[in-house]
Amino acid sequence: MKSKIPKAYKEEKKDIFNKRFGVIFNGEDNLKPLITENAIELSPTASQCAGMFESFLGGGGFEFASDDINLSSDFWEFLSINDLLMDVCRDSSKQSGAFINVGYNAAFEKEYHKVIPNRLCRLGKKDSDGFSGKIVVDPNGWGRSLKKDEVDVYDTYNPNPDIIQQQVESAGGWHNYKGQILFFKLDKQYTYPIPLIEGALNFAEVEYKMGLYYKGTVDRSFEDITFIQHKEFPKKEDEDQFYKNIKELSGVENASSKLIIQDDWNDDSQKQSKFKFNTIKNEYPELGGKYEVMHHTQFLKTLLEEGRLTIEGGKYKGKRITFHDPCYLGRANNVYEAPRELIQKLEAELVEMKNCRRNGLCCGAGGAQMFKDAEKGDKEVNVERTEQALDVKPEIIAAGCPFCNTMMTDGVKAKEKENDVEVMDIAELIANAQDL
Repeated sequence: MKSKIPKAYKEEKKDIFNKRFGVIFNGEDNLKPLITENAIELSPTASQCAGMFESFLGGGGFEFASDDINLSSDFWEFLSINDLLMDVCRDSSKQSGAFINVGYNAAFEKEYHKVIPNRLCRLGKKDSDGFSGKIVVDPNGWGRSLKKDEVDVYDTYNPNPDIIQQQVESAGGWHNYKGQILFFKLDKQYTYPIPLIEGALNFAEVEYKMGLYYKGTVDRSFEDITFIQHKEFPKKEDEDQFYKNIKELSGVENASSKLIIQDDWNDDSQKQSKFKFNTIKNEYPELGGKYEVMHHTQFLKTLLEEGRLTIEGGKYKGKRITFHDPCYLGRANNVYEAPRELIQKLEAELVEMKNCRRNGLCCGAGGAQMFKDAEKGDKEVNVERTEQALDVKPEIIAAGCPFCNTMMTDGVKAKEKENDVEVMDIAELIANAQDL
């Protein structure tokens, strides 16, 4: 199950009764417990908080004096009570409630007890007194195509021997009787308890996505790359000031990576190059930063033109490659040809998407959308863009931005095509060519 948190879940206000299984859905898509657990598991902060709350609820467990223990068979049964407590606290810390299965013997004595994971249990329809008479358990988890004979139906907890006897007879004897389920919840106001993390689900998802982004950039050995090429400074103090400005404008540590190259330009006209990375070109000058900046695809193209780099053919020869135009590279700065010329230098087959160049479609990360909930609509933007890419049947989707790379990678996974299509930065393609 993916970590994405459906908007319907966050806005859930009512119970939905499913007639087929006779249960009340937990969340509109009936996956609220699973989504909650995933959100906690994928968020370091949320998982740590849940662990602390679990310890708070359980305390030190059940304490007892060893002198009072009768080392009989009952001893181990006694210890299982402590295990039960820990299991209840574990589910309650994440779901604010727990489902406890209680089994009986023929003498109507409690024979065993265990916690059934919250994500597997659903409540039956309320009776006239407001209580659920049945609890339905799917041992394999809800959210898939089910048949009624694939779920187990339990009676709610009632230790009355007469009630138990009726339930045993209804089940067809003790060998078919599954016992009862006690539904324990910290919040008694709703059919299903409200998990404590519910108010912080957005933050948990953002933390997870930020972790994916930083992991991805580390794995690729680069962050948001900017190539800065400059002439030799006439004075040492000018050079020192230049690097001081770069450090001050880089933001938080490791927020972006900059490759700074000193060159012996003889032609001052290169100062007028229109190919500049968006932020350096349009925003840094307001802070006094006026530099000659290239996107890495432009820089690589320059190296090719100067004969300092050769990438003819190689492992990508004949491969179908489509290029996704990053918004801030293409439409914002009119850079379309440099990445495509690099792909063609690989002797690959460049195939264009329906929306490309000036009509290119955003990957879905723009405007901080990568780190917030998607707006109301029928489809995620990155999925729409990935579908356009897959329509031209590429073997590789090339990108020129780490954000685009991440979003297109997620889109390919969403379409379950990760084994068929790779998502790679142009720089990765160049670096991996056989003859380099």
